[in-house]
Amino acid sequence: MEWIIEPLDKTHDRAAFSCEELGLTRFLQGQALEDPQRLLGGVYAACESGSKHVCGYYAISSYLIARSIMPKEVKQHPSMPRYESSPVFLLGRLARSIEWKGKGLGEFLLVSALTRASLHAESLGCTAVVVDTISEPARNFYHRYGFMDIPDDKDRLYMTMLAIRASLRL
Repeated sequence: MEWIIEPLDKTHDRAAFSCEELGLTRFLQGQALEDPQRLLGGVYAACESGSKHVCGYYAISSYLIARSIMPKEVKQHPSMPRYESSPVFLLGRLARSIEWKGKGLGEFLLVSALTRASLHAESLGCTAVVVDTISEPARNFYHRYGFMDIPDDKDRLYMTMLAIRASLRL
């Protein structure tokens, strides 16, 4: 199977998309085209090569995270600035259609998002990627790929840009 990732636009067929989380399905079918127009972040669609049928998508935006909530080992790393907050990318949504469950599309979307974040990290400023998990299966998915817990916030995970680049071999 060959998927392509491209910025979501009105030519994409979003109507048939359905995933396990109703909020993620509704976002794609409603608000997803508005966020980029309002300069809130990018939304990227995964489609089979030659098709505009959305198989999966992710939304990514810039974000700040307070230094006070960062894990101690991250705060003390020599590459981490000592500012009150640190620029990160927020992977706000990532979903694949139910029909593609178990076929590697979730991993493909995550690698695309992390690669995109890494490519823009230096020019835009980014020390990590943060995700807010909405369910235990989502949390487990991100843990499998090396995301770590943010202390005192059971729904938020992170991966440093150094770890992302090492895992992607960039």
